[in-house]
Amino acid sequence: MNVRAPNKSDDHPMTIAIPRVLWWFRLWPFWKTFFERLGYRVVTNDPARPTPTHHDRASTIVEEACFPIQLLIDRTLAIADQAEAIFMPRLISVSPQGIMCPRFSGVPDIVQMVLSRSGCQPVSNSPARAPESDLQIGRKQTGCQPVLLAPIIDARPGRWAVRDAHLAMAAKLGVPDSLARPAFAEASMIQERFETDFEKGLNTLSMPDVFNLDQNTPHTTTQFKIQNRESKIADSAIGSPRSLTGCQPVPHDPQSALPRIALLGHPYLAYDWEFNLNLVEKLRSLGMWILPLESIPSKTTESFVKKLDKSIYWSSGREIMGAILSFFQNGGAHGVIYLSCFKCGVDGLLGDVVRWAARHQSKVVFLSLTLDGHDNEVGLMTRLEAFVDIVRHRV
Repeated sequence: MNVRAPNKSDDHPMTIAIPRVLWWFRLWPFWKTFFERLGYRVVTNDPARPTPTHHDRASTIVEEACFPIQLLIDRTLAIADQAEAIFMPRLISVSPQGIMCPRFSGVPDIVQMVLSRSGCQPVSNSPARAPESDLQIGRKQTGCQPVLLAPIIDARPGRWAVRDAHLAMAAKLGVPDSLARPAFAEASMIQERFETDFEKGLNTLSMPDVFNLDQNTPHTTTQFKIQNRESKIADSAIGSPRSLTGCQPVPHDPQSALPRIALLGHPYLAYDWEFNLNLVEKLRSLGMWILPLESIPSKTTESFVKKLDKSIYWSSGREIMGAILSFFQNGGAHGVIYLSCFKCGVDGLLGDVVRWAARHQSKVVFLSLTLDGHDNEVGLMTRLEAFVDIVRHRV
């Protein structure tokens, strides 16, 4: 059973759901554009419908998992009945230099287990071809029977690995290569534009609007005519350590007069406004300019990581550590906030190194915050206000 190849004449194209979790906060523009250019309708969690509070969450069945994995379960269940397919890739590596946390490779299996327990039965992660009528009948019987799209994403084999994985997935969906290649090229261009304006968006838009690709803002324009020359340019960008699409953001605008705060952590910690209690907008309300991890070129972060005595194998950990050392030693920020996640093994290993570097290699104001999913806005705001007072005193 599979999601059939879309027909451009259809009034109701098949829908693919991409839950707002994990690497969604880095690659949502790319994934959304790719599937839409293939002819599918794409949905994600509605910002107006918050994730259930702790006592109402279904994710308590995996209580030992870190909180982002628990959010994965709740937000997947919230949109599973809205689509014929759920996109949940097996992220092995997003850069040639490292690998992802092992939980990322098991995410599709977690989703399949949870949907089965809830009565919403996914078909498989490698769907075989079947008539559309079978798909519709299955959904009527169970109330929800989405196909689980789980391509293996591993950037380590070479510069074309990520592209080939997406093209192979499109082929399994019945989409011809002649349509999939331009779709991938355009998605890469949209991702590049998004990352180029990401810092500006963080400091001028509400967090849901930063990722709202349908609004009419400079970094969300999606109407491009892909020519062969442009497709080759986009293809050649694949394989950069910055992201799956190899995009490099522009540096921070030095004309900003506001104190600059580097916000460093996994993207699903730094930019998930529900999880971090809208940390970005709280800092903006205190008169700070946010510098995201993505504002530092990947070559810079890699150069600092390579100076360490031991290698950091985790992709996200390499980015975070390289960015922190860059701000500590090169400056560019008046303060640094390091976000870690309770129960995260990668953060547990990096935390001591980050704090040691903050004490011995930097005079930048430093704040470490550990997020565990509990709501304590008063305590968070108290720490941020104290941090900002010190920053202002030193500026």
